[in-house]
Amino acid sequence: MARTARTFWILGCIAAGLAVGSVAHATPAARGPFPARAAVAPQPGGAAADEALAAAEASSLLAKLALPPGAAASAGEPAGDGGYLSLHGQPEPWLVERDAWWTVPGTPAQLFEYIHARLPSEATQWTSAPPGISTAYIELRWPAGAGEIVERWLHVSAAQLTGGETGVLVESLVLWMRPRTPIPPGTRVLRVTDDFRRGPGPRTQHTHTITSLRRIARARALVDALPVARPTLLPMSCPASLGSVRLAFLPRSRAPALAVADVVIGGCGGVGLNVHGVEQSRLLEGGLLGRLDHALGLHLDRRFG
Repeated sequence: MARTARTFWILGCIAAGLAVGSVAHATPAARGPFPARAAVAPQPGGAAADEALAAAEASSLLAKLALPPGAAASAGEPAGDGGYLSLHGQPEPWLVERDAWWTVPGTPAQLFEYIHARLPSEATQWTSAPPGISTAYIELRWPAGAGEIVERWLHVSAAQLTGGETGVLVESLVLWMRPRTPIPPGTRVLRVTDDFRRGPGPRTQHTHTITSLRRIARARALVDALPVARPTLLPMSCPASLGSVRLAFLPRSRAPALAVADVVIGGCGGVGLNVHGVEQSRLLEGGLLGRLDHALGLHLDRRFG
């Protein structure tokens, strides 16, 4: 993302559930003026077609923005922008992004006056910062797209360059309902760690090691049954988190985890899942703690209740 202040939350709303996580972005691989940021490994079957549709939509959004005469595509971040138009962050499994840099004549204020006068009819201006001395930005939102595409955005950032022109970064963001990878078989040790804090008191942490294959299978089935949260870049306000419960699925006690599930307690809830070191789409919690208590013979729900 170009601006550190531009931070969003993942809102998952399926039935009565909520999930939340921060949005981040990866450094692009150079592909002329339209670099593409890699996300994660392609999905098989219908999911691969959905991801390809999201990628095509992300590229087409770039062409919907009108830039003034004299705009010139740049193969990378324009020199003299003070780092305002740089990209950084990590990939997200539910996000396809395409980025383009440009230089245009005039000032950021003149650029955004031109853009405002030519906004596509289907786009909604979500937020913007008025042009200051040297920088400005605008965020445009499109309706949900075809298939599994749930949100489409264009973020436009501009900075006055030392040479007198204006540098522009256009970020096309397409969010889609990416299916998650199930927890792989082979777990023989389940390590459950709860991290709890209420009010100003000290944090308390407990770790439980479970080797019963029957109980491990139950826990794995419970996590695999959780629905994927709908991702969004819309902001939301969450209460303070009380802590978390981490489930590490291990083939043996000292081996790297096959999968790790992190259950957020309080806040906006949700379950983060990592399989073989690859971040998956966020999941809805859906009463998981109570079910884990029953399946594993623990008292997690009572501790956090």
